[in-house]
Amino acid sequence: MKRLGMVLFFLLFFIPRLSAAATVTVDYSFPAPVASCDPHGIARVEMGDLAIRNAPGEPRLPVRTAKILLPLNHEAVKIELISAEWRELPLACRPARGTTGFSPLHPAGAAASVTEIDPRQPVEILGRQRLLGADLLLARLRPVAYDPATGRWRYVAALRLQVITRPRPVSPAAPFRGLSDDLARLRGFVDNPARLVDYRARRPKAEDWTYLVVAPAALADAFADYLDYQTQQSGLSAHLETIEDILAATAGEDNADRLRNFLRTAYADHGTQWVLLGGDADGADPAGQLVPLRCLSARAETTVVDHCIPGDLFFGNLDGPWDDNGNGWYGEEDDGADGGDVDLLAELYVGRIAADTAAEVATQLAKIMAYDDQPARPAAILVGEKLWPAPVVWGGDLKDLAFAEMPGFTALTLYERDGTFSHEALRAAINSDEYSIINASEHGNWYNILGLYSIAVGPVQNDLPFLSNTRPFFGYSHGCFSGSFDNRTMFDTYLETDSIAEELTTGMTAGAFALVANSREGFANWSETGGASSEFDIAFMHAVFADGFTSLGQALTAARESKVGELDGNAGANRWVFYDLNLLGDPHQALKIVAEPGDDDDDDTAADDDNDAGDDDSDGDDDDDIDADVDDDDDDGGCGC
Repeated sequence: MKRLGMVLFFLLFFIPRLSAAATVTVDYSFPAPVASCDPHGIARVEMGDLAIRNAPGEPRLPVRTAKILLPLNHEAVKIELISAEWRELPLACRPARGTTGFSPLHPAGAAASVTEIDPRQPVEILGRQRLLGADLLLARLRPVAYDPATGRWRYVAALRLQVITRPRPVSPAAPFRGLSDDLARLRGFVDNPARLVDYRARRPKAEDWTYLVVAPAALADAFADYLDYQTQQSGLSAHLETIEDILAATAGEDNADRLRNFLRTAYADHGTQWVLLGGDADGADPAGQLVPLRCLSARAETTVVDHCIPGDLFFGNLDGPWDDNGNGWYGEEDDGADGGDVDLLAELYVGRIAADTAAEVATQLAKIMAYDDQPARPAAILVGEKLWPAPVVWGGDLKDLAFAEMPGFTALTLYERDGTFSHEALRAAINSDEYSIINASEHGNWYNILGLYSIAVGPVQNDLPFLSNTRPFFGYSHGCFSGSFDNRTMFDTYLETDSIAEELTTGMTAGAFALVANSREGFANWSETGGASSEFDIAFMHAVFADGFTSLGQALTAARESKVGELDGNAGANRWVFYDLNLLGDPHQALKIVAEPGDDDDDDTAADDDNDAGDDDSDGDDDDDIDADVDDDDDDGGCGC
């Protein structure tokens, strides 16, 4: 009788809760647009910091990605626009249409061919996602509407959305842990964080692997001192697991899948947040890769296709499948659960030391620790090449946009646009030890990055032997294939030698302590200033300087996820760059962007803008109930190689 009573209690209490639908209501407000007409009769409409959507055939207008937190283990059944406060927008011109990177900005009939977006439906469902065990609905909000039949413009000042949900009982690969860092991230990401109060956490068995290194046994000893360093400097619980043990004990379709499944366990049972992949991944054969890579698939500009884009975000985005259709091409738009998109939101911050030997591991780790010991140097070198000849597109213009997101820094601008770039000036600036960041908009290849070459090409020397900086820098590059850590070239061949990004980090005592670089193509705009690579660059710098995500893994994740609702933008180049930007460095490493009192600046000469670089001599809480103390309140692409 007692057992029957318990069964009845379960049926009466739990089943209604599981079967009950729920309603989520979220309010949005929008700033008044700033609008103007250019000499071609094309409108430019901006709304605060909202992105400008660029999709072929659609009007180029502001959009916002709604990130709506649903009840735990629920999915959206319906989204309704409950109310919208429309206002007239007096504008006597037409919107530009979205284009591909090979299209001119103002083609004949551009405005007339714009597809109408129904002003009564300013909401478009993008799909379901999970972040740190929380269920989300992503939707695109279009607060500006244009009617091509009448020429009428309107905008939404405020709207209210209502989402009807139903239970979707599942066992998530990455459960909701309720850790304090997880809660902070969720509160900053979703639009209705107050709903977190309804979530119940599944706490890790222990938080003993907060910082996890995965390395081959042959390189494990090279990380021993660094693990102690992380524990002492950062207070992290650090652990190393060999890839051999992981692959032997973990199920999966291939080595990359086994590693991802192991990281799911580390996240759920050991509280892992940071993952450092400690080994290279050379060649097409997985057997030759010290730590696996995952090839991802993307298409941009209708004709640029690659089914093997090395993307380490695969190991941090832990929910759902990445090849649900089973065709062997990972990361397609229908490769997620039930034919939806793949997991776009990261549970883990991932970086890679792309080393082949213990000596290479020691080289990069020594530079990371040296950077920590040095005073902050709030100065950057900006490198800008000519990206396209007619109409001319300057990398310097893109660097100016990124530098606008770096308050408190000074810059040395080495731009082809201004006639200030030379390899001698660049090497001298690096060797001066005055600059902590190098940011470049450039054509790239496996042998050049940040304006530097690792081989002689015509009159250009190999720059690397001339570098002697003792204060390592962080680099960010738009260049194609510069971060190809599998050693593939743009000719689909694989080299025995490493890419220049690896040489700068693991192959020399001078150079960089970390790089963010493309494993395949980067994308610039071929007809105006902008493009996918530039947008991610701007988002990265904004994450560091405005949002305070100074840890490299956090900043790269924030940059990616700022574009999560616009991956089809820039004719698909946004998804491509989302995948192929990788961090060759420690994801926990923080950039030092503000000089602290007591910094020894005797050897630091302030950077200036006169480009006089000189020449070098050569030519929580443990409870399961979450206390949510919260208030609920662009784009042309073109392969730039």
